[in-house]
Amino acid sequence: MKFIWRLQVSEAQSGSLTTANATIDQLVRKFGQQQRVDMNALAVCIEKQDATAVNRSRREGDAMGVEATPTLFINGAKTDGAVPLEFILQMIDDALVAQGKTSPAREKAVVTTSPEASSKR
Repeated sequence: MKFIWRLQVSEAQSGSLTTANATIDQLVRKFGQQQRVDMNALAVCIEKQDATAVNRSRREGDAMGVEATPTLFINGAKTDGAVPLEFILQMIDDALVAQGKTSPAREKAVVTTSPEASSKR
């Protein structure tokens, strides 16, 4: 399963994002000092912050039509935005059933609702 994360940032938000990143970097340095880590190695890590993977993921999301976060693809079906967990679980169950499989949730439901399980409680 592959997840694609995309952060949409307007030009107006870009300055805020830069400030937020600088604040996070400062907090990481402070925490590093408290934990007595190699500050030179930490500085190299903070400065590197290679965005190659993030940019690749963003391009892939663009190509797939991702316009909002979160966006989920379940068995080829695209779902945008925040949706109830039960909706997502039902989509997964339906995808499994469509492939001739029983979902783990349905197997568990069958086991816990059997007469034997009820009489053992």
